Formats: sequence, structure tokens, C-alpha cells
Amino acid sequence: MVFGKLGRMKFLSHLDLARALDRAVRRTKLPVAYSAGFHPHAEISFGPPLPLGVEGLRELACLDLARVEPPAEMLRALAHQMPRGLDLVSLEVTDRGRRSPLADLAWAGWEFDLADVQQPPAVECAVTGFLAACDWLVTRETKSRTIGVDIRPGVRELVFLPSERPRLVAELSLQLDTLVKPEELLRALAELSGANLSVQRQVRTYLR
Repeated sequence: MVFGKLGRMKFLSHLDLARALDRAVRRTKLPVAYSAGFHPHAEISFGPPLPLGVEGLRELACLDLARVEPPAEMLRALAHQMPRGLDLVSLEVTDRGRRSPLADLAWAGWEFDLADVQQPPAVECAVTGFLAACDWLVTRETKSRTIGVDIRPGVRELVFLPSERPRLVAELSLQLDTLVKPEELLRALAELSGANLSVQRQVRTYLR
């Protein structure tokens, strides 16, 4: 299932998102498989959680079905029960297989709308400089220690669009060994440009 998480829904936590979809599924009475136990819940899995305050255009979720019904009918019924801002884009029925279809997601698309860009050439130079770098080390906190991480291999695309709505477009790794957090990339570009990159809006545009 592909859905958008837009507007005020960007402040919905991942746990609340799961609850909202579970309630929508129950109201729709879709033939979704449920867990065992005293408090059964719909078997729903999601792509990587969005940071709070970030919108998503094409987020992903998987629902295990107890039986198959026409996808168009399920899409129409579920869309009617979803809260405003959680907008269904598409729904496809596939074989479950042994692994979740979401297990191998490797890349995410991002757009960052920038506010008050005083020196667009400096931002362009920062993007060029980052892409030309062999590595870029950042400090990352874990539960037990502080480590240095090279984020350069995890940035596959990076473009600055200096239009009326100046923005950065990027493709960042989701894989554990090359994971890049959006705030780490933005800090790197701010350091290279010598400017304060104020972000008005962050959107995850796709997962793949």
C-alpha cells in the first residue's frame, strides 16, 4: 500500500500512525490477518519511520490478508476511512513470500525547501564540494558510545534548485552500513557553504 502523510499528519508519531491505520482497517472490515492473543491487532508493517514533522509523499505499508478481494474495492473502502492527510495513493495484492516486501528498501528520496537563501552560489558550491569529496565524517551518538561515520557513500544524488522555491533534492541510503540522516547532510552543506540553511519543509518523496 502506498500512501501520503501530509499536512497536520506530519506531527503524527509512528505509533499513532500504526494505530490510525489499524482503526481504519477495522472500520472497513478488510480481510486482514490478525495476531493471536488477548489483544489481537492487524498484521501491518511499515517502511522506515518518518521523523516527526516530516511529510511523506509515497510511504509504504504491508497488510497481510486472510483472503484476497479485488484491490480496487479494498482501496476504495479503506480510503473512505482514512483520516484527512493520510491519503491512499495505490494498493496492490502480491504473494507474501518468506520476506516482507519492505525488507530490502535501500534508498529514500528527499526534498528540502529552503528559507531565505541569501547566497545561492554558495549553496551550489557546497553541493559540488560535497559530491566531489572522497568522504565526509560526522559524529553519531549511539546508546553506548560516540562514533565517527562516513556519510558520503550514502548520498547517491544531491541537487540544488535555486528557483522561486529554492530547494535541495537528494537520495539518501537507508542501509545500516551507509545510513544517512537528513540533518547530517544539511549540517555538512551548511559547513561547506558557511551559511545557515533554514529548512521550511522536509518531504520524503519515495522509498525504494
